[in-house]
Amino acid sequence: MKLRKTNHSSVLKRILILTLCLIMLAGTVLAENINVDEFCTGDGDYLYFLCTLSDGRLLCGGSKTLDESKDIARKWLLCLNPDRSVSWEYITPEEEASTVMRASERPDGTIAVVFDMGDEDYEAPESARSKIRYYTPDGQPTGKETDLPGVIMSITDTDIVQMLLPEEENDDYRYILTDWEGNVMDESDELQTFIHSR
Repeated sequence: MKLRKTNHSSVLKRILILTLCLIMLAGTVLAENINVDEFCTGDGDYLYFLCTLSDGRLLCGGSKTLDESKDIARKWLLCLNPDRSVSWEYITPEEEASTVMRASERPDGTIAVVFDMGDEDYEAPESARSKIRYYTPDGQPTGKETDLPGVIMSITDTDIVQMLLPEEENDDYRYILTDWEGNVMDESDELQTFIHSR
């Protein structure tokens, strides 16, 4: 029996191409029923994926303009059923300088959404740089808000890493790790402490 020499790089390239083709095929099948124009219309409107809820619904967030002049922008949450039909939609009642950053479904079924409260010049208001707002599974605001004092550096489904700005000129930056309720779980002078442990 004669052994044949195999070119490993050629085999790896073929596997990579096959994998990419399968990923593209899966993406095409999943996107088949989505009409992007329904969810991203107008010059000032945008929407992006935030998370998948436990029942398979997709939660998206962004901004929606409500007038012809495109001057009034509101924050927008859109929840899609697994078949991509609209489950619910929430548009903030007042205009504010904020950005929808991330969402997480909590163990009790509520949906927590992190908003960056900075304006277009990246200046945060006095009260809090970021807020967590809570919504019912059908998209109604619960009225509960949690202020986050720092600049958000990283967010996972379980925790949030924030950088606290120095209060005095000679102070160093500090980093805190909080849960989705805003409770401080750990604190450090180095960001790497939290990033490497995740």
